[in-house]
Amino acid sequence: MDLLTGMPNVSYFSKFGDDFLRKLLKRAGQVDVIYFDISSLHSYNDHFGFLQGNQLIKKCGEIIRASFQEGLTLRYVDNSILTITAPSQLKKLLPEIQKKVAVFSADKVTTVRAGVYQVKEMEPATSAVDKAYQVYNTSVKKPFEMQDYLMGHFEEALSQNWLKVYYQPIFNLYSKKICNFEAVSRWQEPGEPALNANFP
Repeated sequence: MDLLTGMPNVSYFSKFGDDFLRKLLKRAGQVDVIYFDISSLHSYNDHFGFLQGNQLIKKCGEIIRASFQEGLTLRYVDNSILTITAPSQLKKLLPEIQKKVAVFSADKVTTVRAGVYQVKEMEPATSAVDKAYQVYNTSVKKPFEMQDYLMGHFEEALSQNWLKVYYQPIFNLYSKKICNFEAVSRWQEPGEPALNANFP
């Protein structure tokens, strides 16, 4: 068992994962392998300390486990949480899970994201988990990496004056003269170009 969360751990999964997947697949016909990860946990630990970070991991495990009571939920590698369950309503459940995690978190923003792989015929449990991670990494994590970075470093950006204000002129199309100015904030760290504002 994982000492922090009290949930099964990787060793348990290595021993019993295949058997659990086989039995569940036989009973349900299809299985969802869901890979959960806490967004920007490293930044969260930097701001609030590892004790707060550990409490967040523990709470995430409790919330996820309660949401999939008939499945197997365990603490997987590093800060990820894994759930193997009968076909779930993840799209319906995930917003509520994310809300509960954010409410508990110290900054009221940090939460979890998830990728799901559907198993339709028996394969090694480790293979199914790898595929769930690939879904998470390519479809969930990468598109939100910039957003997670900005949210995790926002207070630092304010204190270090990384947010620069620029004034853009607004032209009157009829008179072809400047009629106003628009204030635009740009994130610019020392030695780096201003960040592109186009992210999810």
